[in-house]
Amino acid sequence: MSRYPAGFFSLVVPLLVLLTGCASAPPFNPGARLDPIREGELCRSISAARGSVASFRSLINAEVVGPDKEKISFRYAVIGKGNDRLRVDVLPNEGAFTLALVTINDNRALVIDTQSKKAIEGCSPSQVLERTLGLEGITPEVVKALVVGEIPALICERVTTHQIDSGRVLFVDKSARVAWEVSDRTGELLAARLLDSSGEKVVATADRRIVGDLPEIVFQIYKPARASAELQVVRLTKNREIAEDLFDVPVPAGYGREGC
Repeated sequence: MSRYPAGFFSLVVPLLVLLTGCASAPPFNPGARLDPIREGELCRSISAARGSVASFRSLINAEVVGPDKEKISFRYAVIGKGNDRLRVDVLPNEGAFTLALVTINDNRALVIDTQSKKAIEGCSPSQVLERTLGLEGITPEVVKALVVGEIPALICERVTTHQIDSGRVLFVDKSARVAWEVSDRTGELLAARLLDSSGEKVVATADRRIVGDLPEIVFQIYKPARASAELQVVRLTKNREIAEDLFDVPVPAGYGREGC
């Protein structure tokens, strides 16, 4: 009998894993804004320093704790190319078979749930990630940034800049519903805060740190439910050739289909 019972997909695919009931999202307080000259200089310099990662492959270990406190370990295999292609395979802790698969290719997004043998089509990339990862405001750009440590290109005219402390700055892009905390010296991503549609509440935070040579990402989620998760990147390669067909996966024969 499989270690992964019916309903496993809906339990472990989300990054939010330690469900403890509904909780209100805390207010977003970015602190004092920098003066316009310094703000523009920082935004332009950080934007100029990024763009070195064209593609990546990663393997991520995750440990989840369900509502009954049972611990379940599994893995994410995440592949990205450019700014608009992403693939996330959900794998068991042991073995190579896929429990679920998410592909995003330009504006085409697909979820294949091998446990229930169904496919979800017709969603936007952000809808697919929100639905399958259970995290409001998650986008392909956020996933890539957290894995590789490089924020997306900033449109400085729509970003406000705030000094957190010496060496750390916060770029707030309310139109994209995200605030990026970066090193003002290297531009490396240190944390991300996902905002609600008003830009006034924090729905989740993701703190990123390097352990050894690889990143570890710790989530605190406030909406849709109070939760937390710890992800450890155990393998990461950048700028290797990636075949296009990895992002264009057909729905297997016999699978049911449903819309977003």
